[in-house]
Amino acid sequence: MREDAASLLKGIADGTRFPILAFVEPLLYGAYQRDDFAVSEAQAFRAVKECGIDMIVGAQYCLSKDGETVHRILKQCEEQELLYLVRDGEGFADRTEAEAESYFRKAYAPLMRYRSFAGINAADEPGYCDWDKVRKFRRAFSRIYPDRLYFVNLLQNYAPAWALPNGAENRGGLAPDTDYGFYCESYCKQAEPDRFCYDFYPFRGDYPTVKAGYFDQLETVLRTCRRRELPIWCFLQSCAFPEFGTFARVPSYEEMLWQVNTSLCYGTKGFAYFCYWIPYDDANWFGAFTDIRGNKTGTYENGKRVNAYLRSVGDVFLRSRICRGLRAGNECVFEPFDRLRSVRGDVVVSCLRDETNELLFVVNESFEKETVAELTVSCPVTAYRARTEEPVFKNGTVTVRLQKGEGRLFLLAKE
Repeated sequence: MREDAASLLKGIADGTRFPILAFVEPLLYGAYQRDDFAVSEAQAFRAVKECGIDMIVGAQYCLSKDGETVHRILKQCEEQELLYLVRDGEGFADRTEAEAESYFRKAYAPLMRYRSFAGINAADEPGYCDWDKVRKFRRAFSRIYPDRLYFVNLLQNYAPAWALPNGAENRGGLAPDTDYGFYCESYCKQAEPDRFCYDFYPFRGDYPTVKAGYFDQLETVLRTCRRRELPIWCFLQSCAFPEFGTFARVPSYEEMLWQVNTSLCYGTKGFAYFCYWIPYDDANWFGAFTDIRGNKTGTYENGKRVNAYLRSVGDVFLRSRICRGLRAGNECVFEPFDRLRSVRGDVVVSCLRDETNELLFVVNESFEKETVAELTVSCPVTAYRARTEEPVFKNGTVTVRLQKGEGRLFLLAKE
């Protein structure tokens, strides 16, 4: 029996359900209508559910301009027990907090009859000129709809210098700034968010190129959020598209798995795919879960595999906290975790602790080749969740074999 949408939303909001989101709803209506769709409405939304996605992030339709379509999508989502974050086209207008509350009350009250209404997609890639609006508008929205989400997605460390202060729409008029650490810190201090969501699309140009700064991004966000106990969500690359003068390629299954596992290693507790439905009938946009006509692609099947994996391990990461993180001589330490003595091999390692257990999460640093790593520990370990075979443990050393992009969890014996 599948979980109903109301229970999904409650689990995501209270941190007991690992959230898997998809950006860009099925584009079947309005200006996107065409005569050669490969799927019906019901088939399109059923496919979203069947690949393991919980929530659709509204991208191309917003309530103020596409009200009838938004209602139609909410009905389709409700039939499939999906959630829908409605894109808000006016939430960042020049309003006082009281005016914002009045706007949200009037605009979104009619949507409360849908259990599929998850909240609003309020802003994508704002700059720090917007933090005051984010704070006061989130407070206004949450006072009226405390069990719905106010969703904001942030820029990444490779954003142009003009974007960090002014946002991707370049609307603030502030001087350029390249301090991404300040961008993240100021967001948390001034906007007072209840989660930190960002995007970084690493797979660029020809395989196997990865955009510089990927691990720096992960570490910056982890350090910003860890001490605040702020949940981290991030977008996963799942199609080809142009961005800031470069070209992102369609990732393979191993690349998608690698981005998931390396992100989990750095504290991520929720994912969103960019994109599910290709948003433009443009030769530079391709390879998402579905094409512009709704045909499933190889990415759909790859994403379905990744989602099944996340369902098997996601709760472990939701309930645990990162104590140490290690990669190629670089180490983040947040609290003592001495039972891991040393690491040899091309891997990323996260030391985790929950209320009852201590675990290691070991990830292949490569999506191109298999690897073998050796971990020196002070106690026996056993394989946990992801695969059944036991690691080789001898004289205090654990030998771990990893496939391309693979991550494995190990449970440390209790002292």
